[in-house]
Amino acid sequence: MRITTRKRLAVLPAATLLALAVGSPAYAVTNWSQGFESHTDGWIELEPAAGIQRVASGYNGIESSAGSNHAVMTAPHMFTRFDSYDAEWDGTWKAAIDVYLDPSWDAGAGFDYSVAANGSDGKHQRDFIVHVTKDTSTGKLLVGASNNTNNAPREDLATLANHAEVTEAGWYTVQHTFRDQDGVLAVDIEVLKGEDVVFKETRTAPEDVMAEIGGNRYGWFTALDGMELAVDNVRIARVAQEAGRSYSTDFTHEAITKANPARWRMSGSYDAAIETIDGDAVLRISNSTTSGSFGDMLYSPRLTVAADERAVDNVFNASFVIEPTEYQEGLVVTASPDNGVGGRNGYLRIKHVNDGVTVEAAGSYLKADGTSDWNYVDVASGLDVGQPHTVHMQTVKRPGKAPEVVDDVFRAWVDNGPQAEVGTFEAYFAETGEPNYATDTLLFRMSGTAAPDFKGAGLLIDDLTMSVSTEKPVEPPVTPPTDPGKPPTTPGNPDPGTPPTTNPGNPDPGTPPVTTPAKSASVKAKAVSGKSKMRINVNPNKGSGFWKVKIQKKTATGWKTLKKTYRTKGRAEILTVDLPKGTYRAKVLPKYGYEKFFSNRVHLKK
Repeated sequence: MRITTRKRLAVLPAATLLALAVGSPAYAVTNWSQGFESHTDGWIELEPAAGIQRVASGYNGIESSAGSNHAVMTAPHMFTRFDSYDAEWDGTWKAAIDVYLDPSWDAGAGFDYSVAANGSDGKHQRDFIVHVTKDTSTGKLLVGASNNTNNAPREDLATLANHAEVTEAGWYTVQHTFRDQDGVLAVDIEVLKGEDVVFKETRTAPEDVMAEIGGNRYGWFTALDGMELAVDNVRIARVAQEAGRSYSTDFTHEAITKANPARWRMSGSYDAAIETIDGDAVLRISNSTTSGSFGDMLYSPRLTVAADERAVDNVFNASFVIEPTEYQEGLVVTASPDNGVGGRNGYLRIKHVNDGVTVEAAGSYLKADGTSDWNYVDVASGLDVGQPHTVHMQTVKRPGKAPEVVDDVFRAWVDNGPQAEVGTFEAYFAETGEPNYATDTLLFRMSGTAAPDFKGAGLLIDDLTMSVSTEKPVEPPVTPPTDPGKPPTTPGNPDPGTPPTTNPGNPDPGTPPVTTPAKSASVKAKAVSGKSKMRINVNPNKGSGFWKVKIQKKTATGWKTLKKTYRTKGRAEILTVDLPKGTYRAKVLPKYGYEKFFSNRVHLKK
């Protein structure tokens, strides 16, 4: 049998799969695993001749990859559905299995192992296959990849443009990473020896558009010949961070769902997507499509603990980086602390105007007659669109006051600039009788006049954080001195709308503007490999891949930032970059309270 795209496979026998609870590091949730410590559940015989056997560590001289037991595949056509077939794309996911490879296998021995993607219709979409064969003609143990199998080890791997040789016996990890690459499914097929990449190939097909892609289908040994294959640690992981009291993401393993409150979600047809641009995952939003609604807009994951004036945690904190883009006159997106259904408690408008970026805040207050109105204030203006900027916001829901006392505040600032402070929506809620909603998420909203030309463009947002905390009660702000504009006419939870054309002044925020100090960090660079490469070391060490780095080259007119974005690697957060002759420095991008910073100069020769 030959597997081809979109051919539906034969109906497979039913089986009960065991979902194991395992520890999950940040950004990686292991949804199903099988280490064969007590059974082989989850692996199914597609044909009567297929077979799997659980064995103790040391069987046939092979120590288990982990634990005290592993398994041996004794015939082809064993497969697993992992935790179950999945017809919904929830973001990047990985499937991995440890296999014991030995160059001393008999000539012709080998296997094909496929991990398949499901379509959004629940049917088979495409196979992604690793081929491993002891090549008869060369005597080498070779590795390659494709999308088809003939149910026998391939003897032509040496003819593939991309193949690799396994020269050392031991445990190797076969890993498939399924991800969205510019709207098309891309699968990174890797064979790893520890952290070393022995083989890697990324396979795509233009017809595999993400709108037609679901989640996982199966893992299947479609070919196995000439040996008993030792396997261990089969697992599947949907790579996403669950929000608790705090949440942070660089969007590398995120996706926008339609209705999952634990994930990014948006049920409306707005122009927002998580995309990889120049090697960096970002959230892209534009106002090419707008509406006056709330519930179908873009929401971040909800924290499990909400900020509430009746609770110990009465402060909601959030920040994100606006990445460099081209100037887009008329681009407008708002961001608000929210309760997940449009109950906002702060309002921040980000717009491109006058050749720069302007950020403004709006909040409600009570007038002397007991009605509410809106106050607008510029947080920052004239920001360079070609530079990253970190936007901070904070909603303080002050406890212990009578319901008629309006004392909650919304603060915002950009980079290390001064704080701006206005009210929340509390005054409006007091007038209308709505409750002062708890806050546990961020709402990104596209309202007002649509700008269809911005479709596929817009703001690029990265390195987003949210958290709740506690603030001791402080004195409330002074009542605003003047009416700053007309109240919104929209019933329910209003859109503050366009600010007045005359500046009515900014009320005393109760505390003077402050500057938030940047966290301390450093980056050092030096020339290595005969001064042909640049080695970059960033501190503090926050974990592999934490820091994003841009390379700048010295030119006659100044420093030019190169296009590609790099990430630090390993526990020591070291990155080595191969560059042409010239003078360079590293720019570490701002992240989670760390501002951007630069390395020393390095001169490279070629």
